[in-house]
Amino acid sequence: MVRKTYEMHPTAKWYIFTDADTWVSPTNLVNWLGRFDHSKQWYLGNPSVIGQQGFAHGGSGYILSKSAMNTTSDLYSRESQYWDRFAAKHWAGDCVLATALQHRLNIPVSWAYPLLQSESPFMLDYTEQNYYRKLWCYPVVSYHHASPSTIETLWVYEKNWTARHHTSVQPMKHRDVFRDIVMPRFREHDQQEWQNLSGDIVPSRKSDEPPNFDVAAVSSNLRAEQYLFAALVLGSSVQDIRQTEGWQSRPEGRPIWMVAGKDHKVHGRL
Repeated sequence: MVRKTYEMHPTAKWYIFTDADTWVSPTNLVNWLGRFDHSKQWYLGNPSVIGQQGFAHGGSGYILSKSAMNTTSDLYSRESQYWDRFAAKHWAGDCVLATALQHRLNIPVSWAYPLLQSESPFMLDYTEQNYYRKLWCYPVVSYHHASPSTIETLWVYEKNWTARHHTSVQPMKHRDVFRDIVMPRFREHDQQEWQNLSGDIVPSRKSDEPPNFDVAAVSSNLRAEQYLFAALVLGSSVQDIRQTEGWQSRPEGRPIWMVAGKDHKVHGRL
């Protein structure tokens, strides 16, 4: 893939590889890459690991400079049979690429967290702080696992953002996406076909009390809750509209929804 891409576009300065369900901010991407020298060996990505091998997560998107693409393409031309056999025994192509870059070309992955993200904006914990970097404070370059509607929403949002701001001085950050796209979902009182992630509480004993809708209706807890039918899994995260195996939309033709809060009733269906 690297060699073919380089053959098709030999004059490009940067090469970005993503999945089909990855949204990329072209404005922030260009501004960010402008800080690097494409004639140097750069391999940028969201860090992940399989076994002992670190690599740039493919779904988040990874980026190679022209120099890195050139040397990687030459390496594959010389050792194509070896790498074809190596890749056939490995389940992650992005990890295979990292192995070649690090161990054959001495090009380790340069961490691009939290600019590049492995989940959609509706799946993130905005209080997260990893590698001494606080998600909230950084520009957004990519989101993975984004539905078509989410990609469209982000595209329109970025278009409006660039019209109102000098993006090299005030780039669109994760906190802006949360405030203007994610947070308004909390205020919507009727969510249809809504899967809310539900990974906060996983009861482990058969004797655990099942969800009680009457109790939830008068609870002081102001969170709306759902549960998964394949297994009892409770949670209160705000999730994108997305069908997932195991979730039932309208079991037995009746709404299944835990309404939380005396004065904050939320109506909807699973």
